[in-house]
This record gives sequence, structure tokens and C-alpha cells, in this order.
Amino acid sequence: MDTIKKINLVDEVYKKMKEKILSGEWEPGEKIPSENELSEKFGVSRNTIRNAIQKLKGLNVIKTRQGQGTFLSENLNSSIVSSIIPDMIFSNDEMLDVLEFRSVIEKENARLAAIRAEAEDIQEIKKALDQMVKHQDDYKEYSLWDYKFHLNIAKASKNKILHQTMLRLKDILFHHLEEMNKEGNFKKSIEGHKKLYSAIKNKDPELAVNLSEEDDRERFKDLKKI
Repeated sequence: MDTIKKINLVDEVYKKMKEKILSGEWEPGEKIPSENELSEKFGVSRNTIRNAIQKLKGLNVIKTRQGQGTFLSENLNSSIVSSIIPDMIFSNDEMLDVLEFRSVIEKENARLAAIRAEAEDIQEIKKALDQMVKHQDDYKEYSLWDYKFHLNIAKASKNKILHQTMLRLKDILFHHLEEMNKEGNFKKSIEGHKKLYSAIKNKDPELAVNLSEEDDRERFKDLKKI
């Protein structure tokens, strides 16, 4: 149960709802739980839930259909997602810090996912990959699905700490990916992601690690160009 413990309950519920949207737990066009269900899940009043929902409505992230319930926007894209993530500017040193972090955590995510991923996990990774291919003409949208690709791999690792770490650092990781993807070398990026997906699907942890290391080398090269 995702009980809220802090004083500003509306803001905390609002934050929790944003996390569910950004993580992909709530998908575009999907009906979200009712006020009663959310009230029970978060351990707060229905009025608190209602106020948090109103904040999301103000961003055009969700909408209510009379007699049907509340739904996530079908056209949820990077522009809307950007509106619920604070602006960030990275220095080169900070970019390097994030790269070093990613090189450690994503390598282990890939290794464990290649060992533990189930059919549903593979489908979710492929779904994100397909969206990356689809949005090669929009680096922001591409970056959003790039983040979800790696988040789904973390989830497939079946290690809750690794997955939660990726979730909690989503703001940093998403904006870092935007910076790295601005140059638009998507063809090479997609090929690398396809290979990693195949290694995980084929349950080849050694190859998954090697591909992650290869990707790391390319990222560090790209950072020098920024």
C-alpha cells in the first residue's frame, strides 16, 4: 500500500500519480483507479485524491468521462511529460556523473534481465523499443521511450532496489537522455538497443553485459562532443 506520510497530502499524492505516469504503470488512454480505490491505496481522503486529480487535469494529463471514470490522456507525449518534470541543466561534470552511474547500474540490469526476464517483461521492453523506432524524428519523445526501455529492463531484472533506483532518478535520467540524444544519431542508437533487446530475449547475460559496455564507450565518446 502506497501510504502517504508527509504533511502536504495533495502534493504527495500528486507526486505519486506522476510517478505512475512516468514509469508507464499508467499507460496513455488507460482508465486510472477510482477515487475510492486511490483513497484506500494511498491512505488519504477522497477529497485529497480529488484535489490531486484536479492538478493533473490542469496539465491535460488526465480527463474525466461522464459516467465512465478518469482516464490518462491518449495523446500523452514528451511535451506533456516535460510539463510534469522540472527543468534541469547539467554541467559536463554532472553529465559525466550520470554516465558513470548508468554504466554501473544498467550493466547489471541487463545481466539480470537476461537471466530472469519473463515473457511479459520481454513484451514491455519491445514495446518501448518500437516506440523509439517510431519517434526518431523527435529527440524528446525518443528520449522518453529510451528511458522507459531501460526502466523496463530494470523491472525485468526482478531486483526491486535496481528498479526503484531507476524510478526515483527518473527526472535526472530522462533529462540526461534528452541531452545525449539532441545530436540525433538515432540509427546507431537503435541498432544498439535492438541488439541488447535480442540478448535479453535470448537469455544471453554475457552478451547483454558486453553490449552494455560497448554502449558505455559510445556514450563517453559522445559526451566529449557536447
